[in-house]
Amino acid sequence: MRMLGAVLAVCVLSAVNAEELQDLPAKDLTLKIPAAWKKEESKSPMRAAQARIPALEGDKEDAELVVFTFPGGGSIEANLQRWVGQFKPEDRTASLVKGKCAHGAYWLLDVVGTYKKTVGAPMSGKTEDAPGMRMLAIILPLEGKGQYFLKLTGPDKTAAAQKDALRASVGGDKASEEETKL
Repeated sequence: MRMLGAVLAVCVLSAVNAEELQDLPAKDLTLKIPAAWKKEESKSPMRAAQARIPALEGDKEDAELVVFTFPGGGSIEANLQRWVGQFKPEDRTASLVKGKCAHGAYWLLDVVGTYKKTVGAPMSGKTEDAPGMRMLAIILPLEGKGQYFLKLTGPDKTAAAQKDALRASVGGDKASEEETKL
């Protein structure tokens, strides 16, 4: 079954983009990400992995992918609501789909609007408004290994262009996705 999942992930990624792929290890999960994404040392011991996605022309900053994993990690609903709450309600739009991959079910959240970007230490609670941002976030529970949380955040255009690659990084199957309520 794992071999089929790996083959599926490669096929999906090949369809997404013909560019080369690289492994991004994150504890018990190895993501297949585009070679253009730059792997980075984790900025925090809470991060299992991270990568920088180069900005598309016209965007002023790169996007960032961070991967977290915790035993437990809170409910899927609580995490989705927390992530949506990181955007100002006045101008945000959000959609959620549930899909399937070789690892099981996953949830893919897509939020656009003014992001309340953390400034300084994460525990300080200080934020600054960053309009025109997008967050693509996946929750992937792995049986017996906890939940994996993938969060790609950046300028709307740059992040939106990576949606298929992010889904494919976990072997996600777009055809299996069904829209679901937040």
